[in-house]
Amino acid sequence: MEIVTEPLEERPVAGSENSARRYGRGCLLFLTAIFLTVLPVGLYWNTIWTSFGLRDDYGVVREAREEPIQIVKFCGSHARPVYGWLLEKSFKTIDHVRDLSWARLVGSVLVGVLSACTCVILVQMFSWSLLTAACVSAMLTLVPTAQVIVSWGILWPYAVAALLSMGAFVVAEMSFRLPAKSRLKQLGLYVLANAMVIVSAWTYQSCSLFYLVFVAVCAVQRGGWMKQPSRLRLIQHLLVLGGALLMAYVLIRVAFAMDLLPMSKRIAFESDFPGKLVWFAENSLSNALAVFVLHDLQGRTDPWYHIAVAATGLLLVTGGLLVGRRRGWREALVWFGAFAILTIGAYAINMVASERWSSYRTLYPLAGVVLIFAAAATEVLGEAIPFLKRGRFGLGLTVIVVAAYMARMQAYELIAVPQSKEYRLVLQESAKLDRSRDQRVYVITPTPSIAPVKLMCTDEFGSLSTDSDWVPKEIMKLHFYETKPEQPACRSLDHMVSGEKPPPPGLYDVVVDLRGLRGMTK
Repeated sequence: MEIVTEPLEERPVAGSENSARRYGRGCLLFLTAIFLTVLPVGLYWNTIWTSFGLRDDYGVVREAREEPIQIVKFCGSHARPVYGWLLEKSFKTIDHVRDLSWARLVGSVLVGVLSACTCVILVQMFSWSLLTAACVSAMLTLVPTAQVIVSWGILWPYAVAALLSMGAFVVAEMSFRLPAKSRLKQLGLYVLANAMVIVSAWTYQSCSLFYLVFVAVCAVQRGGWMKQPSRLRLIQHLLVLGGALLMAYVLIRVAFAMDLLPMSKRIAFESDFPGKLVWFAENSLSNALAVFVLHDLQGRTDPWYHIAVAATGLLLVTGGLLVGRRRGWREALVWFGAFAILTIGAYAINMVASERWSSYRTLYPLAGVVLIFAAAATEVLGEAIPFLKRGRFGLGLTVIVVAAYMARMQAYELIAVPQSKEYRLVLQESAKLDRSRDQRVYVITPTPSIAPVKLMCTDEFGSLSTDSDWVPKEIMKLHFYETKPEQPACRSLDHMVSGEKPPPPGLYDVVVDLRGLRGMTK
């Protein structure tokens, strides 16, 4: 990887031979971008086309048909009105659980587009080598966040939020690079960049921080932020991002105050920031440093998880120390300071929120920042150890192949397969209900101890959907509508009761038992 400060197009060109090389690199970049775009679709094909939903998928499908305004209201109450609007419009076209595959397909394509655009930006705007840019971009389709987005139907707007944030950075950078005489054009681009960040935040706040991934690219440039113009550029970008996020928050609070949207009680600020920093380091930052190794809640991925965290951390520290040795202690301070600030900044929305729930779907910007610093550290290490520099192609290919294998396996075995089992079991048990009369129905919900997987990470990988009182009901409502949409809704579902233990004999007309998950075959 060649990390320099000047853009690729400003390098000196010497004759037709150099022009031919640039044309060849352009063609290779185009082919790489195409490959990165289709990579998630091919990689997660088995997960995409498995018939299942994941928790909220079922409820959103029904609400989009029966009460679509509730989707916008609920998402808007969490300051995500654009997210609600996108879900409402897209899920109106879904009538069957099998159609959720199309939502997952959209999510996978968008993740691929995000990866391809990242590669182009790294090469064209920051003059990274195509090999390194392609490796970093490919990893963005393989990290656990990407696995969750392509596996959960309602999450495809997350990629939209990240794309908008990335586009805002590009537009802002274009504005800053214009000559001083183009004030009007600069202002127009500046306003556009702010608008894109605001829409991104109203789609999903955590992913709106993807902007910082490219700020991290600037931070690892050789001699980057030690120069006054570069420091000014940093301030400009932070003003764009910070100002736009503040504006998005102010506007949404105005919407709450005017009763245009209801306000969720979950919108609250963290009161113990030092404690939140410790929690962040132990949970979210560690998950990002592990790259593609999952953190099982019961420690069943140990010691591999801790080895991955330690290896990535050692790589980053070694890179920073080598930067100090080769370029001076000030550059080392910039390296470590930028890493600390940008990792916290990339998780800032969750840092200021009062909730402490570490989920992979909120880690995309943080994972991107870690990947950028890891790539830069690998380059610095290659400068010190020529053998590593010569073998970087083989090393990069090995890492990508291993990560791709794990990503495909984790998305399918830990999400698609168990959720498909749950869905089929609910359909099987729902045959006990008589839709023509009102019955007393009791559902025995499964517990995590009988989950049909060996790993469980938060509420995403290996988790259960039917361990609640509302998901089985939503699945049955959707199933009854799919089979006989002309018939009235099953009245028994309106007062269905659930619990983890069997009810007393004779108290209910129908007992739906969902404890048989582990014994079900694929």
